[in-house]
Amino acid sequence: VIRHAAGAALPDIKAELEKGSAELYRFNDCFFCFRVEQYARHSEFVVVAAEGQNLAQHCRAILKKAQEMGCECVRFHTSSEKLGRAMRRFGAVEAERVYKVATNGRQ
Repeated sequence: VIRHAAGAALPDIKAELEKGSAELYRFNDCFFCFRVEQYARHSEFVVVAAEGQNLAQHCRAILKKAQEMGCECVRFHTSSEKLGRAMRRFGAVEAERVYKVATNGRQ
């Protein structure tokens, strides 16, 4: 269900789902794969992949789910500017940019 959004990370996400370190959640016509990351002073609700219709309309539901799970914030990895704009309406700010370099010279 999140094949397109997961991209090359699909095997890793599948493995996380199988071992229970990530969950797949459905909001109407959208699917979100998330995990909770625990840190020394807080926990984060991390959306690792999301796919479906009207993703931006489900931001409030994502925040509510994170709150229910005791998380202090939501972090999501996306290349979707639309979803980014929607989350900014709830106070989201860009927190990181991720770059990947292969050590074997191949991508």
